[in-house]
Amino acid sequence: MYKIYKMILYFILLVVSCSSNLAHAEESKSETLYQRGNIYFDQRQYGLAISSFTKAIELDPGFAKAYNNRGLAYRYKARNDLALKDYNKALALDPQYANAYYNRGHLYTGIGKYDLAIADYTKAIEFNSQDIDFYYNRGNAYVLKHEYHLAIPDYTKAIELNPKVTDYYIMRAYVYKAIGENELASADENSAIELQPQLKFNLGSIEGKKRRTSVPELPDIMQGLYPSY
Repeated sequence: MYKIYKMILYFILLVVSCSSNLAHAEESKSETLYQRGNIYFDQRQYGLAISSFTKAIELDPGFAKAYNNRGLAYRYKARNDLALKDYNKALALDPQYANAYYNRGHLYTGIGKYDLAIADYTKAIEFNSQDIDFYYNRGNAYVLKHEYHLAIPDYTKAIELNPKVTDYYIMRAYVYKAIGENELASADENSAIELQPQLKFNLGSIEGKKRRTSVPELPDIMQGLYPSY
């Protein structure tokens, strides 16, 4: 009887070991497919990236990063519906996934849902307070809502985190001009010019002759930043 029990125990351990090895192998393969998808994405081969991310998800349905990155690829293929679905799935799997909140916020900004975008950027900041893009893009969403005073702290934080990026000064200068703080705007323009001496400002827009209006045009750097496709 002891030998029979021993054989049964051995068989159970063998099955468990094989299952564990198989799961590990599938996890390793899904990671390989995920990394391959990232390479395709970097090469702008979005269809191939989607295919690789999909295969990774089939092997590992809980792969939040694969959903997030497939969502990005769908975004570049002008499939906002599928992108949003993937971002939602990534966040359902990992509710603290800062990049997924950011990517969904970027999508919402592109389609004019600024309140939803701001909420997502805020969640992204909650889980990663050191990512400059989160603050910068939330500031941009506030600008697109014409809530200029709320944009200033975000641009200021972006500048604190990296004072060498011209765009942050350009956008804060734009906001200062929009609320009539011309001296502060000029200071930011000068900071931007110090970083890029070829810049010329047109009340917030680069290039052109200086003209005076009550509301400045959006800076050129905002053009195409949030595609609506």
